[in-house]
Amino acid sequence: MLKTLHSLSMLLFLVLLCLAIGQLGAFFMTDTSMNWYYSLQKPVWTLPNFVFPLVWTILYVLMSFSAWLVWRAKKPHYQIALDFWCIQLFFNALWTPVFFSQQNLLYGLIIIDLLWISILITTIFFFKHSKPAAFLMLLYFLCATYAVALNFMIWQMNT
Repeated sequence: MLKTLHSLSMLLFLVLLCLAIGQLGAFFMTDTSMNWYYSLQKPVWTLPNFVFPLVWTILYVLMSFSAWLVWRAKKPHYQIALDFWCIQLFFNALWTPVFFSQQNLLYGLIIIDLLWISILITTIFFFKHSKPAAFLMLLYFLCATYAVALNFMIWQMNT
């Protein structure tokens, strides 16, 4: 019973951590920064604006669950896998203030590239610990691939 409670507490912590990162990003999306974003040229395959917060909320929950699965498996060297998970979360948190608040398309592109690489590395490490965790990270990686391409195209179209 105590072990189950501890495990569920860890899952709740990870979900709240990721959702807090997402909310932190929303803090940097002011009216001014959003007006700037709306004014940018974007490729025709840009998703409608309302899709992004929905997708990212789902991704935050999935990446939380993914980290929890690795934590729960506790296979040898699982901490290294979770360290990479924290690194990708750091780049995830860094992108929004740089892209929106600083309105820096190039630095945003560099950060999202680092995020993409760190998600890939995390996914590879997670595969060694939990196949379902790696699958959940793969979904995140695919969405991040779209975000990298979008960031690149926005940078190209507006410089």
